[in-house]
Amino acid sequence: STMGCRTANGWDVNGMGQKKDGRGNICPVTIIMPTLAMIVKMDMIEKYGEEVVREDESHLIDRFIYYLDTKIHEAKDQLIERFEWICSQDAAAAKFMYENGVMEGYIPEEGIRSALKHGTLAIGNIGLAETLQILIGCDHTEKKGMDLAKRIYQLFKDRCAEFKEEYSLNFGVYNTPAENLCY
Repeated sequence: STMGCRTANGWDVNGMGQKKDGRGNICPVTIIMPTLAMIVKMDMIEKYGEEVVREDESHLIDRFIYYLDTKIHEAKDQLIERFEWICSQDAAAAKFMYENGVMEGYIPEEGIRSALKHGTLAIGNIGLAETLQILIGCDHTEKKGMDLAKRIYQLFKDRCAEFKEEYSLNFGVYNTPAENLCY
């Protein structure tokens, strides 16, 4: 799912540092984690039976983390594809943004990538508490839930750090305000 929402811009890897003005959320993608947890759990129940899945929580968690990692990489691919498409547009398509400092750093000879590279490519997520309930039967208010929550968010953080390094773009993770993404 996609959504244009609020993002706190972190440190700009392309020279603006911590400056907030003139930067923005370029093209977010949100991963709906409870859906992933349900898919993984149902697949495992179908293959191994409900009792086995209930008894071997660690296998379920490992499968979920693997599947989530796959989805984080897919989100990165979507973000790169969108970023490249947006950068291929003529500056006249969003003249106001570049002439009024909404997106700073625009150098006409270099095209709009010169400004957009300062924005954030955001990988969002929703439903952490529900995901934990599906996978382990408790949420982050219990130690077991908090430990898994930290493992999940560490994966997001690590992947975004890798993507920043690989692409020299500002990948970031955030918790999506999910007004439009779930029931």
